[in-house]
Amino acid sequence: MITPDQALVLPDLTDNRNVPLSFSDFATGVESRLVKRYASRSDRAVRNPTPTEGEYSYLLDENIFEYYTGAAWASTVVTPYSSIQTLSGSVASVTFSSIPSTLRTLIFRWIVRGDAAVINQLINIRVNGDASNNYFWNETNVTNVTTGNTVGNGTSSGSIGHMMAGSAGAGQFAIGTVTFIGWDAPHAKLNYRFEYYAFDTVANSFHGSGGGLYNVAGPYTSVTFLPAAGNFVTTSQFTAVSEVI
Repeated sequence: MITPDQALVLPDLTDNRNVPLSFSDFATGVESRLVKRYASRSDRAVRNPTPTEGEYSYLLDENIFEYYTGAAWASTVVTPYSSIQTLSGSVASVTFSSIPSTLRTLIFRWIVRGDAAVINQLINIRVNGDASNNYFWNETNVTNVTTGNTVGNGTSSGSIGHMMAGSAGAGQFAIGTVTFIGWDAPHAKLNYRFEYYAFDTVANSFHGSGGGLYNVAGPYTSVTFLPAAGNFVTTSQFTAVSEVI
């Protein structure tokens, strides 16, 4: 007998008596409908090489649920992600690593300052540690009352704006955000947008916005922040959060 909804095989009174086979047929039908747990993707590939369309699984190492589309495993429940780094000393770069590659949107907020001997300087990013010329970006910025535009076309890092630096007034930090859209790599490139504000004096205030792309297909698992020169100073802070849709 076949159940009318999920087509599970159940023994019928007219069937030959075979208790082991009846239990085996029922267990096989039920198992593909359970949320099965695996230590990792490689563990799942070995233990379940031929998944059933609509089947769910849970990966213990990544703390995520996925379902099988009939062609590939896809994320359906996005686990929120958050991380914060506050500097206790000067560093040349800050890296967020082991970021889940299943996040749809990833947002960083920062309040930072550099130590190069200038009033302001660029703050840049790299994805997956890639320092090749794979970054394209455009920034519209306002310095006091003067509007300008800066473009990067195939550079070794992507700009996300300006921050205060060593020649700015003591204690003056810049704030900003950068948002990666499509972090889960549905496209062949990773897009991002940013906005920032940096204030030293009325005559030396900087704000702007822009966007860009990382011209390499995913998966994406890390983001590195680095100043155009010098270091980030102590108490600079970076916060990462995922946007759950």
